[in-house]
Amino acid sequence: MPNIFKNETSLYLQQHADNPVDWHPWSEQAFALAEQTNKAILLSIGYSSCHWCHVMAQESFEDKETAELINEHFIAIKVDREERPDIDNIYQNTHQLLNMQAGGWPLTVFLCPETKSPFFSGTYFPKEERFNRPAFKTVLIELAEFYLQNRDKIRASATTIQQQLSNLNKQPRVDSIPNHIDLQKQAIHNLLAQFDSQHGGFSGAPKFPMPNLLLNFFNLSINDLNAEKALLFTLIKMQQGGILDQLGGGFFRYSTDNAWQIPHFEKMLYDNAQLLSVYALAFQKFKKNEFKHLVTRIIGWLKNKMLSDNGSFFASIDADTNHMEGETYVWNIDEIKNILTADEFTIFTKIYGLDNPANFEGKWHLCQQTSQPLSETEQITIDNAQNKLLQKREARKQPTTDLKIICSWNALTAKSLLQAGYWMQKPHDINLGQTCLDFIHTNLWKNNQLFAIFQSGKEKHPAYLDDYAFLLDALLHSLAASWRDQDFIFLQKIADKLISDFYDHEHAGFFFTAHHHESLIARTKPLQDGVTPSGNGVATLALLRTGHLTGNTTYIDAASETLKYSFESIQKNPEYYFHLTQALKELQKPPLQALITGSNEQLIVWKKQSVAQQQSNQFLFFIPTNSQHYPNYLSIDTNSQHVLAYVCQGTHCEQPTSNINSLLEKLL
Repeated sequence: MPNIFKNETSLYLQQHADNPVDWHPWSEQAFALAEQTNKAILLSIGYSSCHWCHVMAQESFEDKETAELINEHFIAIKVDREERPDIDNIYQNTHQLLNMQAGGWPLTVFLCPETKSPFFSGTYFPKEERFNRPAFKTVLIELAEFYLQNRDKIRASATTIQQQLSNLNKQPRVDSIPNHIDLQKQAIHNLLAQFDSQHGGFSGAPKFPMPNLLLNFFNLSINDLNAEKALLFTLIKMQQGGILDQLGGGFFRYSTDNAWQIPHFEKMLYDNAQLLSVYALAFQKFKKNEFKHLVTRIIGWLKNKMLSDNGSFFASIDADTNHMEGETYVWNIDEIKNILTADEFTIFTKIYGLDNPANFEGKWHLCQQTSQPLSETEQITIDNAQNKLLQKREARKQPTTDLKIICSWNALTAKSLLQAGYWMQKPHDINLGQTCLDFIHTNLWKNNQLFAIFQSGKEKHPAYLDDYAFLLDALLHSLAASWRDQDFIFLQKIADKLISDFYDHEHAGFFFTAHHHESLIARTKPLQDGVTPSGNGVATLALLRTGHLTGNTTYIDAASETLKYSFESIQKNPEYYFHLTQALKELQKPPLQALITGSNEQLIVWKKQSVAQQQSNQFLFFIPTNSQHYPNYLSIDTNSQHVLAYVCQGTHCEQPTSNINSLLEKLL
């Protein structure tokens, strides 16, 4: 019989609706049932586009014999990590405490129902013993017996686990932040020591793009040629590799090899949003046309595959088609020959190495094999060939798209579109980003409360730290890209809620969950950037910038205290704390900020000239004189015939100037 997931809106939970496992959603009823039946909890966490989640589902959760073991000995709970990152965050942390190594998905955790604390944790378990992992049925049998025979020991260990989680939040807070410490230089030094000079990036396989590591290479106070070369080399290698969909655009989640060639084929909105930011900044910094072209291709993929009718963006695209990973994307040689002309096939073979052995299970996944520049004629031929193959590929069965709208990921995407539109001066991309923010404002902001998920026409789950922090950051970029009064008002509401609902007024820092959130076994304060930015890092940096824009020192004080709280962690490995490190730098030496007022026609002229001179960490806000809401320290003269530029650093502003050359000199 189908379980109750038939009625869930989460695609991931729906994918398990026909399992013979008697799944339950995360609920107090499930934990109460476990206590009543004297069973442990089997908690399985994953997401809809995850390849190894599908593998474990097919091998174990769809297997009747395995399901009988689960149903007999456990109460099984399934969680969509994209809807409940709070639960995922806690049990990923406990997995690391129990196993002394990072977790991943699927995450498989066995809990004591009375305490919700884990007594065993793993990730993927195969049906039969392989990959140096025990068979899942063996794990189930042994843990069921262990739970019945060691209840007192398990309950006692719960206190230890909770104390260890609590200790993760305890930082030796400094009374004052030392001056003149350039942690970004140390971050670059540490990253260059890990740099893969053959393929780019900073690790071996599996190799993730890690946009937050790459961001360390921007905004350097000195010109570091080694850092610049490492950044350029990595960006080019990723652009040429199979981690980028060479036909359709958009990056896959990570590469299974050192050389960025063969990916796991899921495509995540948050990866592409951040990489769009990185390549837009790279274009701004290096003015290379190949980066401009890639920015355009990522935006094209977002519009073609991820954009909903309401202006928001979907969460992800599955790795699998027909239960086969990458089936939609790979080719056999005869298929390509039949689609292309002889000339097209010759050049395509040269670029993509089709005369080499097949690189993915007897087929070809397209990766550029040469970096030699193409002639204009060759480029036209390659473009035609790519379009033909993409048209053929689109006729195949496509992987499933998870249609959930995630607030934090949409905020990341909106920010990236706004950055790209700003630096490349493309109003359409700015409009695309602001339309996304308007969707969030209209559909996920209800009664002074932000929600994390929009699906099936309604909001779900109170928002988390990342939702508020990423949205605050996106609203700042929206105001810089194209000032709107409603964004300025919304910016301050989000900043106020961020502090009132998430800030730890006793010790500083921001909790991942709000003060009124459901009680879990711990509240965490994530500081370190990972595959997505740290909520604390983005909140601190965005609040600091919001304080400088609005003149509200409450925001600056919260940012400053959070930096004191996190400083000891930052200085150990600053490369993993880019956003906090950037906030520290801007607190000690605020970058230039200019608020420029004038008519819309005048501002267009000033904007065009100043953006060409502007540094990536500088903020320029072009405020039309007909605006009704703007920083209260500005006295906008609506009858003025001149543009006025207020140049500020931190909370100090100079007398306004109406001379554009004066502003341009200060931007250098």
